[in-house]
Amino acid sequence: MDRERLAAWLESPHRTWRWGDGEDSAHYEGVTTTDEGLRWFRWSHIFADEVGEGEHDALVQTYAAFRKDGPARAIPDGVRDELTTWVDEHR
Repeated sequence: MDRERLAAWLESPHRTWRWGDGEDSAHYEGVTTTDEGLRWFRWSHIFADEVGEGEHDALVQTYAAFRKDGPARAIPDGVRDELTTWVDEHR
């Protein structure tokens, strides 16, 4: 285990939020904070999906665009509130 990498990860202010439709646990959407902006993505655990297993349909939204236009994708209200608070506190 690389203790320096672990410490950097634990000390990082970045967060990831994930959500699904409540019925299909094999697919979900998410957003991760990065130094460059908000990284939006969709995820599948099903290899046979037409998009394949893993992350797909990713895009990066700048923090300025988030403040001006709101989330790049539809998100649950609770996630919107937490994400907005995170952006206000860290960017």
